[in-house]
Amino acid sequence: MKKVLLIVGAGACFALGGVLGVVASGPTPKIASAPTPEIDRANSYLNLHGQVNAVQCAGEDAKPKPYETFTGSYAGNEIQVNPDPTDYVLSGPVSISGVAWTINLNTNRGVFLGTITRTTSSGAVVYKGAITLITQGVPSTGTVVPARGWINARFAPADDGVAPTATNPNDDFLLANTEFKLSTTAATGQFGDTAGGGTLNYKDFSVVNNVAPVALDGHC
Repeated sequence: MKKVLLIVGAGACFALGGVLGVVASGPTPKIASAPTPEIDRANSYLNLHGQVNAVQCAGEDAKPKPYETFTGSYAGNEIQVNPDPTDYVLSGPVSISGVAWTINLNTNRGVFLGTITRTTSSGAVVYKGAITLITQGVPSTGTVVPARGWINARFAPADDGVAPTATNPNDDFLLANTEFKLSTTAATGQFGDTAGGGTLNYKDFSVVNNVAPVALDGHC
């Protein structure tokens, strides 16, 4: 009986596989009439200068060495790299403000938080949102610190001719994996798959921490 059951089971699996095959190669999806999705590839260089200064404090985990938090800001320019034109021009003035960059001096692993803002030459906001970087190194030693992370920023101008309001903001975002070289006076980075002809090839730094995304007690 066991052999018979196995044969029947195999036949059922074969039949099911045939049904699944038919479903997978069936009719094309229906086209929705209302939603209008759009995904454009985004690629840019970022070259900024500024100043961040450090203070130290004991960590929650009572490590031998303290933690160090750098605060300050950077400002400079963004240069968009095609192939894709996007609905909004990415090239122009850009800044990273409200920097809170906390580093574990036992491992030199850090978390960099800030607000990235792209403006027009007259100061109108093009996009604004959070930048989060995971870093490895201490800039106070005079070294350039590698960083990898992400940008989540909302565009401010009218979208498809519809002006944004408080209750109906622009639905376009810049969502970008990004890489940076950081020092106490400069931040040079890029995002996208063609910027600079390739990435900076930094490792995928990761952390478990109490600093981001909500800094309840994570800064010195």
